[in-house]
Amino acid sequence: MVSKTRRIEKELKRYKLTDFEVKVLLEVSKIPRGKVLTYKQIAERIGKPNAYRAVGNALAKNPMPIIIPCHRVIKSNGEIGNYSFGGKKNKISLLKREGISNEGKNKYRNKSKQESAKVQWYNLFHIRQQFIVYAYVLGFFHTLATTFSESKSPHYRIGRRHNIVSI
Repeated sequence: MVSKTRRIEKELKRYKLTDFEVKVLLEVSKIPRGKVLTYKQIAERIGKPNAYRAVGNALAKNPMPIIIPCHRVIKSNGEIGNYSFGGKKNKISLLKREGISNEGKNKYRNKSKQESAKVQWYNLFHIRQQFIVYAYVLGFFHTLATTFSESKSPHYRIGRRHNIVSI
């Protein structure tokens, strides 16, 4: 079985990228959902601690933004940095969707385990609320359908799948 990194590396060979750019993109592909790293941390992880600006340039050439999450890389001071695929607003919305907090003045950081748990509980609560609304609507239509089926009205009958059909 081929690892995720090997598959991404194989796919990156199709594009005209330098070895440095490939290393950067492979390292960024390892960042888990809900976490961020800085350009400097990526540079240190690939063994080029002073090449953090080059890391930014390599991320700007990312040919697979869905697979390689370059939106998870921020500046060392916590600011958002640039984003080639839709600008800073798109990067901010992607980070918010993953539960990464904004500390005000566009400063971003990784959430603690406790904060991540709160986000997960909020998402579960939201899904539960949607289910309750869906169940309520289904119950309403079931009540409506049984009301029409119990009435002796010659003008309506219940069709397949509880559709009310006019005769």
